[in-house]
Amino acid sequence: MLQSNVQFSLMLLALPLAHVIAQDEDATTKCTEACGCKRRLAARLHLYTAQFETAVQKKARNELASAKYALAAHTGNLALREPLITIIVAATAMNSRCQAELAAEFKPTLEALEAGAQTIGIYVGINALTKVGCSFKTAPEASDYLPIVQLTRKDVGTTSKLEGAEQPDCVPEKASSMVTEDTEALLVTMKLHSKVTAKCQATGSNTCFNAQMGSSGNTRINLAYETTKPEISTNCDAGTHSANHVLSTNEIDLKKRQFQRHQ
Repeated sequence: MLQSNVQFSLMLLALPLAHVIAQDEDATTKCTEACGCKRRLAARLHLYTAQFETAVQKKARNELASAKYALAAHTGNLALREPLITIIVAATAMNSRCQAELAAEFKPTLEALEAGAQTIGIYVGINALTKVGCSFKTAPEASDYLPIVQLTRKDVGTTSKLEGAEQPDCVPEKASSMVTEDTEALLVTMKLHSKVTAKCQATGSNTCFNAQMGSSGNTRINLAYETTKPEISTNCDAGTHSANHVLSTNEIDLKKRQFQRHQ
């Protein structure tokens, strides 16, 4: 049968908020990247689902066996009825307990699987957002204003790349197992950080100089998302204005609102 109601229901629901306890975890099961956590959680959900399905199948087989004993007692040799009745009573009691345990486990199991699926979706989103971005450039014209000249999109690659399916560094070192569940490292809580950068880009001789932009230069502004907080640039002078400078960053906690109702 499944683990206790409390342990099983909290196993996944507590993941986004729990802190990893070093002495209780297995270092070979840790994940630090969104795609790795997504794949590890998916493997664990598969284990829990398979365990529940196995319990249901065993209950069905036990009930079928009990029905066969009852039929044999009803139609079989009279000398067999008394020992069969003893078996039938014991089997009925066992089936009743199994039914009660399955009924008690159903709701927390469903809630845990739902929370796990939502977490997987969040990890997929985090991985995808760190693979995409956008940029635009502004350039001076005769009227001295700076229009948006070009809007571009960064190549997002293939669907499998966005889902983290082709990144070997995201593969956990040890496969998930119910035997080692007590030492399974908890999933990490990841937060996204927006990153707005800008730089002056040269297109001719009269371009970026002395922290200014000449008539043949342009300013490129980029937006991207990272899982680590970028540092805001504190200087922009004649020697560095043509490099990317971080102008703004904001933290985006994708899990906080999603899991408030589970607390």
